[in-house]
Amino acid sequence: ETLAEKKSELKAVKEKYLGVKRRLWKLRGIKETVEEIQKRIEELDWRLQTQPLPKEEERRIGEALEVLHVKLVQARQKMELQRELEGLEAELEARREELDRIREEIGEVKSLLSERGEQVKQLREKIQALKQRADEWHAKYLEAKEKLMKLEAEKILLVSQLIEHQNLLKKLKEEEERRRLEERKERLKAEAKLKLHSGKKLSFEEFKALMEDEEWLRLLTGKKAG
Repeated sequence: ETLAEKKSELKAVKEKYLGVKRRLWKLRGIKETVEEIQKRIEELDWRLQTQPLPKEEERRIGEALEVLHVKLVQARQKMELQRELEGLEAELEARREELDRIREEIGEVKSLLSERGEQVKQLREKIQALKQRADEWHAKYLEAKEKLMKLEAEKILLVSQLIEHQNLLKKLKEEEERRRLEERKERLKAEAKLKLHSGKKLSFEEFKALMEDEEWLRLLTGKKAG
């Protein structure tokens, strides 16, 4: 059951990975980097502020700046998506390796348990037969009983190892849940910033996530103070 949950989580990461790729594909028209777009914006701003221009030229530059600011938001979004995609690729690879390793370890433990269980069964049957001839086979009975105790001890150890692996899977699931919540919070902050840049209204969750961003809060407080 725990292994099935891990497979389900891997599937969810794959779906998220494909979703990010689809979002990146929609931004394929954005060829320039954030730095290149910012440089163009600064150049046009400089012209508007330092050079006397005809009204038509000012209007043309103003329209160009509006387009560039939209592109800047998209370029930043594309950059964040590319980083997220790289992180998801690494996570997918790590999760595949982790699943393979855990599956192999559990398989080995189960195989050993099955083997030991069969041996225990055989020894119990042997002990039962020996008890019927206790006087004649007393020495062999004691030897078989001793082996049985050793095998029972090995079985207990193997069961303990199996429980340990199951606890490890549970811990990994909890860590993944914490990481998922953190990613959701980061995604909400990113969406909130994009909405602010676009002048859109924030949802309560987006506003809350943004207020938890100390750097953004300092910038916002600084702007209000100024």
